Amino acid sequence: MSFVASFQAFSRRYSLIGYAGVGIFCTICDLAAYNILLRCKVPVWLSATVGYVVGLLVGYVLNATLVFQKQQTTASFIKYSIVSAGGLLITVVVIDFLHTKTHKLSPNAAKFVALFFVFFWNYALTSLWAFR
Repeated sequence: MSFVASFQAFSRRYSLIGYAGVGIFCTICDLAAYNILLRCKVPVWLSATVGYVVGLLVGYVLNATLVFQKQQTTASFIKYSIVSAGGLLITVVVIDFLHTKTHKLSPNAAKFVALFFVFFWNYALTSLWAFR
């Protein structure tokens, strides 16, 4: 059995865990883009936005294929993007508050706090609406 087939079989039974596995990979992609842009002196909010969009695109393909085993359609991409836009808003607000306004956390630490909230937001709405 191939890795993809094994992951799909596992995800059918444990979609939250499969979603988390995809989420970890997407987070790595997101953080890579985010940190590259921060090092290039791009503003924090724009770096977070671009990183999030990178994660969104990777996440859509992997979640549709591996976790929810759904056909990739324009409608599901639009729904997934709407859910992710809500997650992006949460991310930018948390980073802005924890890093920019209060100066309590570094940009990466603030991003990790945001990831905690966004994970549950995205999973709930993706599983209940985007890939239904």
